[in-house]
Amino acid sequence: MVAGSESIDHLFTVADPVLRPAVGAVGGAWSTLDPLTLLDTRCQLIFDLGDGPQPLPQDVARERRLFELEWLDEAPNTFTDLWRSGRTAAALSIDIGDPSTVPRFAELLAPLGATDELRVLLRAAGAAWGVLCLYRAVGTFSASDVAVAEACAPVLAVELRALLLRLASAGPTATAPGSLLLDADDATIVTSPQAESLLGEADEAVVGPTLRSLAAATRRRGAASALMPARRAMVSLHGAPAKGLDGGVMVVVQHVGADRVVPLLMARLGLTDSESRVVELVLRGESRVSAARSLGISVHTVGDHLSAVYGKAGVSSRAELCALVFDLVYLPGRDEGATPDAFGHYLPVD
Repeated sequence: MVAGSESIDHLFTVADPVLRPAVGAVGGAWSTLDPLTLLDTRCQLIFDLGDGPQPLPQDVARERRLFELEWLDEAPNTFTDLWRSGRTAAALSIDIGDPSTVPRFAELLAPLGATDELRVLLRAAGAAWGVLCLYRAVGTFSASDVAVAEACAPVLAVELRALLLRLASAGPTATAPGSLLLDADDATIVTSPQAESLLGEADEAVVGPTLRSLAAATRRRGAASALMPARRAMVSLHGAPAKGLDGGVMVVVQHVGADRVVPLLMARLGLTDSESRVVELVLRGESRVSAARSLGISVHTVGDHLSAVYGKAGVSSRAELCALVFDLVYLPGRDEGATPDAFGHYLPVD
């Protein structure tokens, strides 16, 4: 039924009325994930409101609060917790006993009438491509409900992965790179249509100062890079001296996905190589213990690196660090309603 779906919405809306009744769930939140960071790239809520299953309008404030609670290190049955533990499905009532003791459930789900949560991680080919959160309004999920979800998950994961890869190969996921030439006074002499289009996606009040700062850094160092938020995705700018034009700077402008934004962000924050390696593991959901084991260092050293990273990034926790990356990398595309692909990029919006 889900095989050959041409859109993420179609896959989710076809699968939902099959899986949700099978486990007695009244609602579901279907999300795609970026395998690189396990951060959410698109979410579709479907609840049975009396007129049959239907998508709900996006509640940005509620969804953002859910993410903040999701990213807390101590939260149980999070996406990263399922990934780290190698589990496919888990019910709060079975694992925790009382779902109301979990902050995200008590604050956001219980007031809506939910009585339990069943999470399903859609993993295939060694990566996580999506997650499904199912909710009950009466009673709790049973072990047999978890088993049903575990049985369905591999099929859904394979189809979702195939769809995301098809979307990535169907056409360009971003506007082609553009370029522009600045003179010694930072005035634009020549620009390409692609550069104009990309810069047009950013806040006008940010473009000028960013270009001037980039040009100054290029003249000092011989080359420089900068990141700038845009509507659909982050935009990177790379400056180099323009030969034959005294004080001139050539700037290349392009969209970047999570695979490039995260390293660029680390460079902009001035992280050391060791700090960057710790951040990469933490963003993928590794605990301090597992990160220490992977890097061959002590847990104390991992903690020292994270403290330094939080200070440089102006945050105080993993949750805030994840929120920073989410805002820079994924939020622009999500807010525009763009479709994600398998690599943390968003397809152009028609």
